[in-house]
Amino acid sequence: MAPTDCVLRDWKGAGLRVPSYFRLFPVTLHQREVRSIGRLSDSDWESVRVCFKAGFGSG
Repeated sequence: MAPTDCVLRDWKGAGLRVPSYFRLFPVTLHQREVRSIGRLSDSDWESVRVCFKAGFGSG
């Protein structure tokens, strides 16, 4: 696992069907191509922010 990967511990509460991970993989998409599949808990969102900062820096 890379520093930009993190386990989503509250995946069921987020509405996801299976255990899931966040992986920082920057891409460019049209807004019409993006859809919501769940909502992260506060603790999982904080983990994602830490992974994001590891990939892009805190500044």
